[in-house]
Amino acid sequence: VASAEKWNDQTPVPPGVFGPLWPDGTPEGWPTAESVDDKGGRQLMVEIELPAGITPADVQEISAQLADRMDKLHRAYGGRGLTIDRIEIDEPAIAPAGVPA
Repeated sequence: VASAEKWNDQTPVPPGVFGPLWPDGTPEGWPTAESVDDKGGRQLMVEIELPAGITPADVQEISAQLADRMDKLHRAYGGRGLTIDRIEIDEPAIAPAGVPA
């Protein structure tokens, strides 16, 4: 194709020239359309387990420190920075007495 169409080193090559990217299907773990936000970015969910008795202020401080460190790492790898969409704090379910947790 390159010879027939007289491509040079600056000619953009259309991806279709190479055939299907994964002839046997998308690899396991590859991002799905649901994991991409409306701006084309991927979403990341971080779940951490906190010690019992931690205060809401402590949760905010830990979250801020974690977000700052993730943002710095993202920028170090060429990203433009991270934003936090929301923080959800789920309380663990407490099983009634005599019911295994």
